[in-house]
Amino acid sequence: MSWYKKEARDLPWRREPSPYGIWVSEMMLQQTRVETVIPYYQRFMEIYPDVSSLANASEEQLLKIWQGLGYYARARNLKNGAQVVMEHYGGRLPEEREELLKIPGIGPYVSAAIASMAFQKKEASLDGNLYRVLSRVSLWEKDINQVHSKRALGLVAQEMMPQERPGDFNQALMDLGAAVCLANRVPLCEKCPIIRHCKAHSQGKTDCIPVKTKKKPRKILYKTVFLIQFENQVILVKRPDKGLLAGLWEFPNVEGHLSKKGAMKFLKEGGILTESTEETCPDEILEEITFSKHIFSHQEWHMIGYQVTSSEQHPFTGKEPYLNWQWVKVEALVHSYSIPSAFRDYMEIVEGKNI
Repeated sequence: MSWYKKEARDLPWRREPSPYGIWVSEMMLQQTRVETVIPYYQRFMEIYPDVSSLANASEEQLLKIWQGLGYYARARNLKNGAQVVMEHYGGRLPEEREELLKIPGIGPYVSAAIASMAFQKKEASLDGNLYRVLSRVSLWEKDINQVHSKRALGLVAQEMMPQERPGDFNQALMDLGAAVCLANRVPLCEKCPIIRHCKAHSQGKTDCIPVKTKKKPRKILYKTVFLIQFENQVILVKRPDKGLLAGLWEFPNVEGHLSKKGAMKFLKEGGILTESTEETCPDEILEEITFSKHIFSHQEWHMIGYQVTSSEQHPFTGKEPYLNWQWVKVEALVHSYSIPSAFRDYMEIVEGKNI
């Protein structure tokens, strides 16, 4: 705790801590680096400064503000949770962890973080940093991702936690893991304030703890992306309401890496190519564009693309799941539509060429 007083990271949600701010920050921080989150958090709090404003947010605007953070279900859960807080808790987050767990999107970790940091409840909020620190200190040599391991380390944290300032204690362990007890690198043991308590250090095992089962290789999916343009407009398609990137807008795309001939066939089936445009040289209609790769937690997208010049604003008549198409002005695309970061390279082409 003395180390934390001197070395604590200066984070915006710590400067003026509030239950709402802690909730928003913790939802953003799930599977996202702190450095990435900071500007998103600051902008989010300017637009949605309290539970009421978030509960009444337009989902389209909310997802646009969230664009780039990924895992968009977190944004929807925040909005749904805010509506529950307004309806059942008078706009104020409850103090007890059991009540917090009733709010959509708030699980064991976030509920403990809010309870301890906002309300000083003695609840251990165990993230990856805490599991790593605790497994090294206690010399836990079983797979850290197993349920029994997490339960056991949770008990260790709960026993260690002081009655006073439990929120600071959780954050001290988080910062220790982020700055000293490093992941995937040699830990900076000489800077550690609790080195004399660390069994992994004393036995020379910091390089092999925590123990983690090797993950399965990611599945690779091959896709062809189409930037279909008519004057200053492009076609967007809305993804299905369930599954990966549910309900977000994207550029039309199909599985597989299509040749130019295959791409022309797709455009014909989608109604973009008519008898008149089919007579045009394919090179005048279709321009091959960048290869792009995006990594999700369990899969990778390897994408090639075609930029398509349409002579008319044809209706796009592709098959499922590409029925929810829409012609969109580039200005609106940039400012109003939430496009997944998987398509960042293609967004840059649209913006850069000012279609």
